[in-house]
Amino acid sequence: MIMINLKPLRLLFILLLPSLLYAQPYYFNHYQINEGLSNNAVICSMQDSQGFLWFGTKDGLNRFDGNNFKHFDATQSGKNSLGGNNIISLKEDFRKRIWIGTDQGIYCYDPVDEQFRLLSKQFENADVPVIVTDQRKRIWFISNGMLYCHDLVSHAIQQFTKSDLYITSISCTKNGTVFFGTPEGKIFQIGSSGKPALMLDFQAKYGPKDWFSIEKIMENRDGDLLIGTSKTGVYSYNFKNKSLKSILGPDRLHQFLYVRDIIQPNDHEYWFATESGLFIYQIASGNYINIQKEQENPWGISDNAIYNILQDKDEGIWLGTYFGGINYYHKNNSIIEKFLPQDRPGSLKGSVVRIIKKDINHNIWIGTENGGLSKLDPKSGYIQNFSDKQGNLAKNNIHGILPIGEVLLIGTFVNGLDIFSPKLQKVIYHIDRNSNVSTSDLQSNFLFYLYKTRKGEIMAASTRGLYRFDLEKKSFHLIDNVPEYMFYTSILEDKKGNIWVGTWRDG
Repeated sequence: MIMINLKPLRLLFILLLPSLLYAQPYYFNHYQINEGLSNNAVICSMQDSQGFLWFGTKDGLNRFDGNNFKHFDATQSGKNSLGGNNIISLKEDFRKRIWIGTDQGIYCYDPVDEQFRLLSKQFENADVPVIVTDQRKRIWFISNGMLYCHDLVSHAIQQFTKSDLYITSISCTKNGTVFFGTPEGKIFQIGSSGKPALMLDFQAKYGPKDWFSIEKIMENRDGDLLIGTSKTGVYSYNFKNKSLKSILGPDRLHQFLYVRDIIQPNDHEYWFATESGLFIYQIASGNYINIQKEQENPWGISDNAIYNILQDKDEGIWLGTYFGGINYYHKNNSIIEKFLPQDRPGSLKGSVVRIIKKDINHNIWIGTENGGLSKLDPKSGYIQNFSDKQGNLAKNNIHGILPIGEVLLIGTFVNGLDIFSPKLQKVIYHIDRNSNVSTSDLQSNFLFYLYKTRKGEIMAASTRGLYRFDLEKKSFHLIDNVPEYMFYTSILEDKKGNIWVGTWRDG
């Protein structure tokens, strides 16, 4: 005899179903103040050459080793510390030093002596929101809206724009071209001549509208530019035919889309960090999904305001949010799919799952103790719910399910047995100890488990006895070669045809 654990699985159930055909799920782990992060507003992120992850927050710099966070902030003693705690940009140079942009200047961190040094007094109180590197051992950065270049070998600093041309974003491509964008929707390039030249003007193309502030410029794997804007989403610019097209914006979404960051994690997808959550865009088809915060989902994103995206060396993806800290995704975390009780169509209703069974049509039936009966379609992932409130069931507390042909036998908590028709979507027959069936031996209305043997015999485990059930006559017959008054919880037939039963407390 085997004693089974009666503790129900609460809040979710998990299924390992290779045949599921609908879109893959995305599950995120969260790192916030409680996990050691200095502040939940994560403005920037990067991974260094040693594998450490760095996160800039509104209250200091964080280095993460996979287990613990180490904090660096302006309150640390000594002259070689950060000048401000609002960390807004990060970049590693070829010497493995970390450049940190703050609202109080640009600093260089040397991992050997763990000291921070201000680049120059002229940037001591500057706002430095973007830092990039090029192949010529230089860093490019924005300081108070102006573009600068710092040669890491000669230590020379060159200013490329003046205060009359405000800069919002920078990108350096594989061929060494530097692009920068403005709030007016203009993109300039700095090529071999070393002088900025206007390459693209959104207002000239689309009209004088305050919609095109360039927030992100990124070169994709094909050498095209992806351009994220403050209202009109993402555009793609092709250098060969000099064409600009919208790939995700108000024309498809019917709303403005503020894009803060873009990555291409593989050949097939773009990931967009936006003020409206995470967008995952399929390059070949143009299809996309929008992942937003769900209050009932502990594995969803923690905040819709996503400021940065980082792909690490192990293909994990890190999202920095403004209110919800860090969200981490890896495809290996989605091997097992989770189904949560949520207040939306197509979601599970019950939070205490007792039994899961598959019928002859490959539908998955879920019995819960507080939400009735649910049917999962493995092809679509859609869940249909049946409850006493809808009139489909007599009671919502379900313990046993047994698919027999085109019907389901449902064992309930103190309400006997229901025969449910999936086609009619309702109970078509009810049997309990008070039913007018003269041949029935049923002594308990709490039917804990239902089982069908290889010979087709239906067995029912109850809190008072083990029974055979005659579906044709709708009657229960007590099995008298086991103790009559035990609480039976489980039934199993072995390879030799022996029947094993488990009980509550009695083995």
